[in-house]
Amino acid sequence: GLIQGMRPIVSYNYGAGQGRRLHLVIRWSLALTAIIMALGTLIAWGVPRQIMAFFDADEAMIAVGVPMLRIKAWAFGIHPGTVMAGCFEALGKGLYSLSISLLRQLLVIPPLAMVFFVLGLNGVWAAFPVAETLAALVAVLLYRKVMRQTDRQLQNSEVDLLGGNAQAAAIPDSIILVLSVQNKLLKQACGRSFSQAAMATTQKVPNSA
Repeated sequence: GLIQGMRPIVSYNYGAGQGRRLHLVIRWSLALTAIIMALGTLIAWGVPRQIMAFFDADEAMIAVGVPMLRIKAWAFGIHPGTVMAGCFEALGKGLYSLSISLLRQLLVIPPLAMVFFVLGLNGVWAAFPVAETLAALVAVLLYRKVMRQTDRQLQNSEVDLLGGNAQAAAIPDSIILVLSVQNKLLKQACGRSFSQAAMATTQKVPNSA
């Protein structure tokens, strides 16, 4: 939910050229996600049996589920990958976001689970935090690349805007006055031409009748 709420805010500030706000939103998203994931990790470590009890697990399921929760809880704290994947979507880099998701769920976990299976079932669970760590590292590298490009684009847009304002301010007042007078005279001439054409048309209508 937090990532879904972050995406439109990041997109809006990117489109508005607000680089400072964009970075602020991302930093707050990372901080809040870290707090939420830290609480989830503490709960998974502290009361895993009670969590399994919510699902009416028997003793055999609890014996499997308790170490699974405690091992997979290490992945909760490795959260930058999910936040940065949301940033990529907000900035129009959907391919980067897809790459992070595929890396986490498809390209890393199945091979690692087969390799770590030699350590038993707990080795399979260990593949999840390892996959999250690798995905987070790749996400950080891609994020730095995207942020450099984004900051450069925002700086160029600010320079173009300032240059346009400077050019507008450099136009002498005398030229602006001449242009405004010409525009007024042109409107009056067009208005007289239209009125004359309308009067000629009304004069011709009775004659043709």
